[in-house]
Amino acid sequence: MTEIEYRLADLINFSSSQKPIEFADAFKSIITDRISSAIETQKANIAKSIFNDGPEDDDDDDFFDDDDDFESEE
Repeated sequence: MTEIEYRLADLINFSSSQKPIEFADAFKSIITDRISSAIETQKANIAKSIFNDGPEDDDDDDFFDDDDDFESEE
């Protein structure tokens, strides 16, 4: 069974022609598509913020760069 791609104009036409079953099907389809799209956009934004907002410069190497802290006892 193929799913029909409804538009907002279809929703209005079904409403004005008093076809409640077709209106309900169109409404569910339109809302489902929009919610799915919004969820996918949010998932992408969250993934981007998790993986791209880390520190740009890792300062772990600075621990070994400071030679003044480790003077030899001679």
